[in-house]
Amino acid sequence: MRDVLFFMVFLLSLNMAAQQPDEPIVFACDSTKAVCLKAGWDTNGDGELSYREAAAVTHLGEERFAFNRSVLSFDELQYFTGLRSIDRRALADTYNMATVTLPPQLEEIDERAFWSATGITHITLPSSLRKMNAFSFYHCEKLVGITIPGGVDAVPHRAFMWCEKLVLVTLQEGVSSIDSDAFRYCPRLQEVSLPASLKSIGHRAFFGNQHIKMITCAAPAPPALGEDVFDPRTCSETTLFVPQGSLGAYRSAEGWKLFRYISELF
Repeated sequence: MRDVLFFMVFLLSLNMAAQQPDEPIVFACDSTKAVCLKAGWDTNGDGELSYREAAAVTHLGEERFAFNRSVLSFDELQYFTGLRSIDRRALADTYNMATVTLPPQLEEIDERAFWSATGITHITLPSSLRKMNAFSFYHCEKLVGITIPGGVDAVPHRAFMWCEKLVLVTLQEGVSSIDSDAFRYCPRLQEVSLPASLKSIGHRAFFGNQHIKMITCAAPAPPALGEDVFDPRTCSETTLFVPQGSLGAYRSAEGWKLFRYISELF
């Protein structure tokens, strides 16, 4: 993981090295630039935001971009290398923001940071990420896939609830728990990949998702399940793949034994 983070930072440094630190960033969206300038991040007052000025920003601020329908993209966020967290509701309700690129050193995404950012279709969470908070991507209705890096211990309460077009969920090795309602009501969800490190899944974490085709759980010991983790239709129609030698454990484990189809995959 450290090697991946180093490589990401290295690539970003090469990109920035091609630019002079005081050269202005060319924003794809004028409205995004306008918010940055209004925030006072243009410290020399020249009406532009340089790479140096962006790197000096340590907090976006609560609701900095919230409810702004004119913000169409924020891929320039990757140059804000001084950020360690995305503040509460910083990018919430940015209904028309289609793309955003997070900085590679990011460690935390605060509560409701991307609440109802309904234009986002894809987002890459950096390997540096250590913590997500409740409702962080709630109702990102166009998001189609998400990979949770292994540095994140827990997928929080309702983090991806009502992501209506979410198809693929992958949790990398290192994630140990999924909190209640985390992926509830993601009606197009089809494939879920869970790591060997997973220990528990909270109440209704995947409830209301009736079209899951495959769940792969790499945990040799069945993770503890809360109430109604999976929809009854999921248990009756979805194939659950488990590690070699774990079939008996899953067939007898509370909650998991409700799956009609369980197969050893690896």
